[in-house]
Amino acid sequence: MHRRFHHYTVKAVPKKYISKQGTEYAQTAVIQFFDSEDHDIGTIDYGLANLEEVYANIEAKKEVLLDEAYVKNFSITAWRRLQLKDKKDIVKLNRVIANRSFFEVNRIIDFSYIQIEGGEINF
Repeated sequence: MHRRFHHYTVKAVPKKYISKQGTEYAQTAVIQFFDSEDHDIGTIDYGLANLEEVYANIEAKKEVLLDEAYVKNFSITAWRRLQLKDKKDIVKLNRVIANRSFFEVNRIIDFSYIQIEGGEINF
């Protein structure tokens, strides 16, 4: 990913994306990066993560695989609200992989009160 950019655009493309680790996404997110003078400094493709599927995997205690994904508005607190759980309940996960991922959120990337059990967490 471009470490220095001023702003970016995201375009969802109805094309399957397969990460280097084999994670499949139904769509591709094409992110175009720009400098402060609005010059195009590059484009990178990511898998477009489906937040409902991510939350379903958390509920089912499955792996959360987000490698090379564009993830918009992920929040473990939002998942707790959907599950009617207390905001400080510990969420147990087996494995979280998010190598080379691009998280876009309005406030903060929220992984509060999670516990990784016997697996790995890799960002």
